[in-house]
Amino acid sequence: MIQGIIQWADNILCVHGGWMYGDGGIMTKSSYRHLIGRNDGIVIQRGGRSRIALINYERIPERFKEAIELKIGDVYEYVKENELLKYIKEDQKAVKFYQKHRFGDDSKIPDEARFEYYANVKVICAVNEIIMVRRSMRQKHGKKSMGTVWEEVAKAVEKLDKRKFP
Repeated sequence: MIQGIIQWADNILCVHGGWMYGDGGIMTKSSYRHLIGRNDGIVIQRGGRSRIALINYERIPERFKEAIELKIGDVYEYVKENELLKYIKEDQKAVKFYQKHRFGDDSKIPDEARFEYYANVKVICAVNEIIMVRRSMRQKHGKKSMGTVWEEVAKAVEKLDKRKFP
């Protein structure tokens, strides 16, 4: 699977602009420039200075959407599988805690266990953030039940790479 070319930005499904005319081969660079020049609201984030250009997927012409889906499959499934990954962040407090922690006999946590504990902290924090975001979105739209959200988050956790997140 191609990593990170489709993402949510401000609740808008976006495609990385450079990928479309670069590695993705979806269109030529001149077609890309024409597309972003004539469509108001298609550019969600301009690229440059280590920022990736984000293009509104829904505003892309149908022929390019079809080409994208041929390359990566259903974009909504792609984003759903990667949603948890965007919330996983480094946690320096956890790193320091597990590095400094000592058992009663003054021994350190073994490296393998420390890696697993740290990975668990990152996943739990990501799950917490997703739940908070989803809860606020559901409250805005008047939905009460969080049952389906928990199911989706559980599936996302199951799909994580077990080598990175044991």
